[in-house]
Amino acid sequence: GSVNEEAVFFGYLKNGKAVNWKARSVAGKFFTQKKGGEQRFWNLDRVLGGPMDVVYVTEGETDALALAESGYPDDSILAFPGGAPAGGVGAATERRYSHVLDALAQGLAKAGKFVLLTDNDDPGRRLRSDLVSLFGAAKCRTLDFPEGIKDVNEALIKWGAEDVRHFITDGQREWPIVGLYRLSELPMPPALELWGPPF
Repeated sequence: GSVNEEAVFFGYLKNGKAVNWKARSVAGKFFTQKKGGEQRFWNLDRVLGGPMDVVYVTEGETDALALAESGYPDDSILAFPGGAPAGGVGAATERRYSHVLDALAQGLAKAGKFVLLTDNDDPGRRLRSDLVSLFGAAKCRTLDFPEGIKDVNEALIKWGAEDVRHFITDGQREWPIVGLYRLSELPMPPALELWGPPF
């Protein structure tokens, strides 16, 4: 994109002080952020100051705004910065998840429940799986968007706020921990990555 394009800015605050910003162009899907800015969840300060009984986690800021527009309290919504990881490195060894561990240490671990609303694609499912391992499976709820709906923002545009709320309330499920499940009861996994010698 061009430096002269209109953009929406998202401020990243820590204890009320700006530690990063991210901009998304209005006309396209071009992103930029402050060089050397701190990586952290967008809206983390508000959530840490909220009730933290249920925390909704989206893959991006526009999806977080779509949740707020759908009627969810703004002190219960987090956006994962930078989008989902492209490769399946895994939460335990992926450096890009250090800000999640920092947020948990800052008080996010006290949250009663996390509802993970990542994108309906392989990177989104990979991110969801990694967040489950970081937040703890027993605290996580998830749902799969139907075919043709990529994320919360698209659901809001196509369905409207009331139907988004009904879908999230009725469609969320506990993350399977132990027991027998039908395949239809399990969250859609990310694509399996196979490693081996080149052919």
